[in-house]
Amino acid sequence: MRTITKPGRWLLYTLALPLFSCANVDGPAAPRAKAGVLDLRSWNPDKDAPVTLDGTWHFYRSRFVSPQALAAGTATVKPGTLKVPLSWNDQQVDGKKMTGEGYGTYHLRILLPPGKKRLAIKFPKIGTAFRVYANGQLLTSAGQLGTRSADFAPAYRLHVKGFTVDTERLDLVFHVANFRYPWGGLWYSLHFGQ
Repeated sequence: MRTITKPGRWLLYTLALPLFSCANVDGPAAPRAKAGVLDLRSWNPDKDAPVTLDGTWHFYRSRFVSPQALAAGTATVKPGTLKVPLSWNDQQVDGKKMTGEGYGTYHLRILLPPGKKRLAIKFPKIGTAFRVYANGQLLTSAGQLGTRSADFAPAYRLHVKGFTVDTERLDLVFHVANFRYPWGGLWYSLHFGQ
């Protein structure tokens, strides 16, 4: 068996040190949505990496609330919260456990730095039909939404959608329905960036 000499060990340690030191450095914590709000005012989309929209979003169970009502704060019902990303199965809204089937409205308000920004969202699989609005404008959709199985058609659409924002607030509204798959909701992280 061949042994590593002292100069050889020194070289090995020197090469390995940057790998271990990088693994142990704690960078700034990624921003997370809390109670339906994600604060990205210190984020610079031109320089900083994309972020995920993970955290707790507002959720209106068994309702498709209009994006305009949510932006204006005139929704007539109080929201619960759901964790994103996570199937809505077994999460509780208003003290009631969700099942895989159902429909509802997810709402996330994102606080942004000033100025005009060209942004994009990377959409993963969503369970299993949806419409997404950005500041009240339809951004993208897949499948046919419905409030019951007979009016519903599932579809997956993995894609990236770009849009421009010139405000310091972005209201994202997701209408989501599922009547065919065992799990519903926003299963995977949504990536947000330039």
